[in-house]
Amino acid sequence: MSNDLATEANESSLFDFSPGPFFLRLAYLLAAFPLGVFYFVLLTVGISLGLGLAIIWIGIPILAIVMAAWLALAEFERRLAGSMLGLDIPAAKRQAGTESGIWETVKHRLGDSCTWRSLLYLLLKLPLGIVSFSLTFTALVSSVALIAVPFVYEFVPVQIGVGYVTTWEEALMCAAAGAVLAGGALLLVNGLTLVWRQVASSLLSGTRPDTRTESRVEETPLLIR
Repeated sequence: MSNDLATEANESSLFDFSPGPFFLRLAYLLAAFPLGVFYFVLLTVGISLGLGLAIIWIGIPILAIVMAAWLALAEFERRLAGSMLGLDIPAAKRQAGTESGIWETVKHRLGDSCTWRSLLYLLLKLPLGIVSFSLTFTALVSSVALIAVPFVYEFVPVQIGVGYVTTWEEALMCAAAGAVLAGGALLLVNGLTLVWRQVASSLLSGTRPDTRTESRVEETPLLIR
């Protein structure tokens, strides 16, 4: 039943062209590339510097700062996915209490899979962002350019392949092809959004408690009685 519901939700998202949510998804795809560049440079430089200086202990606080930075960026991405993609991603589970000190907090973070999944997500932002930006930008610009051919071919030379558009019929054919391409571009945006939703849900979600353990704990008093 849950798989059926997920499939129906994906299909509804694929064909959802409501202006507000659609433009938010489009903005998310176009912003993924510059954000990915920023994350990749920050993390690779920070981690490389920290590891290189770890032998003289200066790198240890650098690595701790970098880890704190990528956790903060992961939280930003979690909120961004919630506001622009409509995802409800549970936040990372925080350590109960702060009296244990910084070292215990660091050990807790290092042992939490969400820490490393968040790092993987931030590093994947660049290659996925390149693909999303390239496909989306190319499809949208190409479709708009083809649709505009009937309005500009008399004033600006328009070359399609090895020839030029010189007649009204040829211009209309270009516009029709642009309209078809525009429809494909809309589906492409929603399809890429589904991929991002799946990646974000898998890598940015916090560690969930073991519900089976909780249920056994709750049932123990009843067994004692």
